[in-house]
Amino acid sequence: MKKNRLALYDFDGTIISKDSTKYLFKILSSGKIHFLITYYLQHLIPFFLMILNSNYMILKRSRIKYLKKKIDDINSLDYTVFKKYFNKNLLDSIKLNKKKGIRIVIISAGIYEIIKNIIQDNNVEIIANSLNDNWFEDINGSNKIKFLQKYIRNYEIFEAYGNSRHDFEMLNASKKAWIINKDGILIRFK
Repeated sequence: MKKNRLALYDFDGTIISKDSTKYLFKILSSGKIHFLITYYLQHLIPFFLMILNSNYMILKRSRIKYLKKKIDDINSLDYTVFKKYFNKNLLDSIKLNKKKGIRIVIISAGIYEIIKNIIQDNNVEIIANSLNDNWFEDINGSNKIKFLQKYIRNYEIFEAYGNSRHDFEMLNASKKAWIINKDGILIRFK
């Protein structure tokens, strides 16, 4: 049986230079003070609980709960504002890999509904946390390969792109790998 050749892409900090969830909070806010309250202050208690319990999911769940209430706003946003933050080299890489018949998968700790609206490409698969999930387990750098194995069978990772140490497992599992530095430049990882 022939294996699916995959090109894996991290999203936040890799395909786009911003943290998409944090930027979405900015867009949904009516100003800087409202952003500070909705992104930081309303999550202060969960933040301290996170520190005490060493469980970052407490903070993430608090933010997700807020975003779930804003789902109509999220679905009606003009996501073209994100286009200026795209890494053009990676968009070219995605196009080239599609032409080669390589299956494109974005695997991210970001939020599926946000990524889907930003990417707007039905030929790209997205494995990410969803506002509809129960959030018992978070897709993040340390378990991206585990989630990939859960959703896609019979594959080989042909290429992988990431931007931090959290992507090393994914990058190491690939035949070819690149990491994006803080200036958005692709550097050969292996």
